[in-house]
Amino acid sequence: MSLKANDRIVLIRVKIERAKKHLRDLETMLISFRDESSTIITGEVHLGFHIGAPREDFQVGIAILPFDAIAAAGDVVHNLRSALDHLAHQLVVVGGELLIAIPCSRLRRTSMLTNPVRLEK
Repeated sequence: MSLKANDRIVLIRVKIERAKKHLRDLETMLISFRDESSTIITGEVHLGFHIGAPREDFQVGIAILPFDAIAAAGDVVHNLRSALDHLAHQLVVVGGELLIAIPCSRLRRTSMLTNPVRLEK
């Protein structure tokens, strides 16, 4: 029984929708965090290279992101990569061939290009 195109992309859509949810969560976290806390770095910069050159003080605020925001960003990337994996798999299945996975440590750079290993359905 072969699947229709819409049935094949269900898992891809699920992963993309999950990535969108994590992206919305990340946006909410960052908006609420935007003005909360930051580390202030202060210093002094010389405005010239000669003795007695004027100096100017400066301050730079660096935001320290909460752990949940960093984890949400990772979840977005992971779900999008997973969606691409599902898409690649479905394209191979529809193409009529299944590639056999070979550990990268056993491959030479050109072996997959010159001698691809395939399993016919």
